[in-house]
Amino acid sequence: MPRPPFRSAIAALVSAFLAGPAPADVQRPLDERATGRLVAEAIAEADPRLKVTFGATQATLTATRPDGRSHAFRLDEIHAQLRTAPNGATRSTLLDDYVAKELAIMDELAGGTAATGLQVLNAFDPEALLPILRPANSDASWQIPEASHLGFAGGLFILWIQDRTLQVGSFRMTPAPLSAHEARSLNLDKLDLQRLGLANLEGRLDRVTQAWDGRFLTLSLDGRFGSSLMLLPRYWQAMAQDAQVLTAAIPQDDALIVIANASAAELSELRRRITRSADAAGVRPLSTDLFRWTGSDWQVLPP
Repeated sequence: MPRPPFRSAIAALVSAFLAGPAPADVQRPLDERATGRLVAEAIAEADPRLKVTFGATQATLTATRPDGRSHAFRLDEIHAQLRTAPNGATRSTLLDDYVAKELAIMDELAGGTAATGLQVLNAFDPEALLPILRPANSDASWQIPEASHLGFAGGLFILWIQDRTLQVGSFRMTPAPLSAHEARSLNLDKLDLQRLGLANLEGRLDRVTQAWDGRFLTLSLDGRFGSSLMLLPRYWQAMAQDAQVLTAAIPQDDALIVIANASAAELSELRRRITRSADAAGVRPLSTDLFRWTGSDWQVLPP
């Protein structure tokens, strides 16, 4: 015999009460600061003993255990995932999974079960070394200019990373850029890093994607290295043939916008595109400058 409607409603309420509160949907973060706050709240909920501190611009954060051991949380990947997730429930799952994974890595490192720095260096793959551009005021400690890093126009620095994943305990992670100490341990100086990284980057030119929007060309490479194309002089020498004057902007890691023989109005539009591109991705611009190709290198175009 069918259950009376009011009894069905009561049963549903009791069932919902016993099941506990449903996980709250996570709102799409507007920028990296918002992602950092979401991660900090999730860490506090998962383990109230941890002390969370933010970097200078809240684009990175560190969780510290009562015994003083700490773990740095890289927010770029989770930020991109939260920005592109289709709904709040998916974002909630992504956030919980990310924090659980990072805290597990933190525990493995504290327990001595994760891969050591020496093991990471032993897994170094010269063919996976690639350059990335970073602003000098980046939060993470590995982005501080040091012996293994090279300067670039506009206050940017060239860092070197392995574009691969490594096994860390029971997890797979993307290595951070090489520090000067790690480079010395591998017997690599700045010239070695430059030679290897740029040769590997040139080897990927057949994977560059181009997207035209009127006279503006956006270049991307493997989701992360579009801006790194700025470091290949021969690439731009070929593009600038017929005496074209090239101007470029790099709003994101994988978005390099180029225009030839730009008018004053087009230069203004290029500056606006820096903001629009970064805002759409929810990140700070990699650089707010425009760069002019001189025939041999890039120089910052005066405002």
